[in-house]
Amino acid sequence: MLALSPSAQTGPFGMRDPAWSPDGKRLAVVILDRIWTTTPDGRDARELTRVAESEREPAWSSDGKHLVFVADRGAGFDLYLTDLRGGMPERVLELDGDERTPSWTPDGRIVFAHRSADELQWDLFLVDPTGPAADRIPLRLTQSPDDELQPRVSPDGRRIAFTSNRNSDDGDFD
Repeated sequence: MLALSPSAQTGPFGMRDPAWSPDGKRLAVVILDRIWTTTPDGRDARELTRVAESEREPAWSSDGKHLVFVADRGAGFDLYLTDLRGGMPERVLELDGDERTPSWTPDGRIVFAHRSADELQWDLFLVDPTGPAADRIPLRLTQSPDDELQPRVSPDGRRIAFTSNRNSDDGDFD
């Protein structure tokens, strides 16, 4: 069980979106809409971020030095990157609409689902979070009238598993 200080226990308690560090020594989780890291036994909990009222879906880089997550500051969910050695989280992208469910490639790029503000349909994109923000142009990986969500990159970086409602008469995701 995760032990939090009394000051951190304001409002309803809840934990979601667990993500293992590559070495298995820590977890990143969402508690009370904030990103925390903790040991697997729930000890040594540390609030990592505080960039928005709603933070979700942390994912560790393959070297364990960075976390990417999504946060909503009122205009939709955007991708944020934080260096676990210190510093403020940096917005990776600020696209019109929502970015969700980021996943790292072994070479340090990020695959994520995106939908624009005027569409209800999700596609997958890839972005390199390094370099100047103006140079971070996402590459579209899918383009379909159906939804593609929850990408997960294979350990060797050669494949991406994702959910989709393609060829589904009843809207189920496979």
